[in-house]
Amino acid sequence: MVHIGSILRELGAGYRDICKLTTMYVGPAGSKALAEGMVIWQAFFDAPGPATTDISLPVLAYPGMNIEIDAFAMAEPDTHAQPDVDHGFSPRDHPFPMIEDILPPKKL
Repeated sequence: MVHIGSILRELGAGYRDICKLTTMYVGPAGSKALAEGMVIWQAFFDAPGPATTDISLPVLAYPGMNIEIDAFAMAEPDTHAQPDVDHGFSPRDHPFPMIEDILPPKKL
């Protein structure tokens, strides 16, 4: 959650702007796990907080990965923001294939 907060701040937003949170984790499911997760959740959000979904899975995408969090936030645009800046990241910098690399070209 701290990393998500850093990204939100960089974009001129905050935890209050998160409207949906999906957490996938390796661990037990049930009311006890939910209660433990709520303690962490309450440290970042005021009531009522965002809509949340917690999903317990036996494994995640990478060995040793224990949690994955998808956060969807909505905030007013910053009218004083600088134009798009090259942050040195390209969508091609990730280890996953792009959809156009998987699917054949669409014939028009």
